[in-house]
Amino acid sequence: MLAFSQYITTLFLSKDHKSSPQLDYKLGRAAISKNSFLIHKVIFMKVIVVLLLLLYITLPSYSQSLIGTWQIGTKQTGEGTLDCYVFKSDNSFEYVVNSDEGLRRIIAIGGTYSYKKGYLELRVKYTKEIVGGAIGRSHITTGNDSWSIEGGIVRKMPVKKLIIQHLNIEFINPKTIVVDDDNKFYKIH
Repeated sequence: MLAFSQYITTLFLSKDHKSSPQLDYKLGRAAISKNSFLIHKVIFMKVIVVLLLLLYITLPSYSQSLIGTWQIGTKQTGEGTLDCYVFKSDNSFEYVVNSDEGLRRIIAIGGTYSYKKGYLELRVKYTKEIVGGAIGRSHITTGNDSWSIEGGIVRKMPVKKLIIQHLNIEFINPKTIVVDDDNKFYKIH
């Protein structure tokens, strides 16, 4: 760069400029250095563009995490929850039914899941069921006029045959999803 500026200074300040081989050699090196700099600058800019593109592509997947508890229909929770999915970071899930339904023996299903941008595959491997107990009037109000199964034991029971279910999921925002185009779920935990 210094040789180039010296050459320009000499060219414009000297009335009878004569090129010298030494100065021309330095000018050539300066021109090569300048071209090399421009090439490196272009490569650097291309790398920056590729990195920004990769960041743009992967950013939605970080903000759209399924991990957590997703309740159907509302963000509000009372003493219990409505039907909800619980997705864990180890790729296990549970679908827990409305806790107000006191007469249901199956209270949850569970297994593993895989999620890829808009597509969810659930592999149901077990149910959680209330075994035993008796039907009676509950002291806790439920959706069935206070009838429930009293005194039963919750057991995890393997399914006889693996059940695979495919669902479409659309993120409305990081805390709201739509499952199969009609059921809205809200992240509550």
